[in-house]
Amino acid sequence: MLAINGETQKLLKDVWVVHTSAKNAENFAKALFGENYKDYAKTFLSHSQLMQKISGTNPNTGHSWHEEFDEGNNLVINDEDLEETDELSKYNYGINKTIKKPTLIITDEVSHLSNPSLRMVDEFAEWAGITHLTFGDFD
Repeated sequence: MLAINGETQKLLKDVWVVHTSAKNAENFAKALFGENYKDYAKTFLSHSQLMQKISGTNPNTGHSWHEEFDEGNNLVINDEDLEETDELSKYNYGINKTIKKPTLIITDEVSHLSNPSLRMVDEFAEWAGITHLTFGDFD
């Protein structure tokens, strides 16, 4: 469990915690912050929910972050409609600049995210002026 002091408390005032499911994210936040975890972690997201939130897309409208899941239930990005480039700005989706910025994003099980997804999260974090911490199997 983290030791929370004044500076840390300021950083943790509105944390997004991300895991393979929203429930797992909440359990992870509780393990990190203890019983008062909701004082810090305000948003609990699955990996796919994070991608929808930061890209401003919604699968219910037929406009999604090209999500697919492989046989291991890992999120993969269908890149058929993406231009062949390493620059995220060339992707069909941009950063959702209409949402309230978190103070920190903590993602566990990062190996379940694809490289385009991680680049999108990092671009969002850079735009928001925040840190994105990742945990889990990096292979």
